[in-house]
Amino acid sequence: GVFKQIVAGDRLTAERKVANAAVSGLFRRQRVVFLTDHLLKTLTPGETLAVVAHEIGHAKFKHLVFNFLLALMTGVFVLWSLVLISPYVESQEEIGLAVVALQLCYVVLVFGTFARRFERQADLYGAHMVGDPGLMASALLNLARANHVSMTKSSITHPSIKSRIAGLSKAFHKRGGDLAGALAKARWGNRAAAAAMILALAVTVFLFEYLPA
Repeated sequence: GVFKQIVAGDRLTAERKVANAAVSGLFRRQRVVFLTDHLLKTLTPGETLAVVAHEIGHAKFKHLVFNFLLALMTGVFVLWSLVLISPYVESQEEIGLAVVALQLCYVVLVFGTFARRFERQADLYGAHMVGDPGLMASALLNLARANHVSMTKSSITHPSIKSRIAGLSKAFHKRGGDLAGALAKARWGNRAAAAAMILALAVTVFLFEYLPA
């Protein structure tokens, strides 16, 4: 009951040599996992299962809801930052440039940090579900090879494959092969972060809506 459907192979991806998977749908009834044709042709059935489990992990950890909350927090971040730097900006042009710069900073420093954290959490969930961190690591390796991506290359939203595999290994050995504890710790961390963001949103709305300027 986690997903409405899993779309495995589609005419839109049939001609593209990209091995990728994704999950969409903020709510359970609209949630779908997509797998490209090249992924299905490249990975073994076990590795494909690990990738699907990874995408299920994003849903189980409510990462899509977190992304929506993080999008709302962009306004909070920009608003409070403008309050802090207001003595140093004078013209509308400077304010406009400041807003753009602050949004870029938020994407890189805040959204990017959470996005990379979410990928590691989904990796842990995938490894836990298939019962083999090595299979999850193998899937990541073969995805990188299929897409001709360097093992050490990272992005704003994804850590490098090398660091993701190292993270899996560290979590596995740290807890004696039991990833359930690592998953529980990640859930509590996410709940604390969500509570802090919701509080920040509520405080911001109250201060700017109901208090005198």
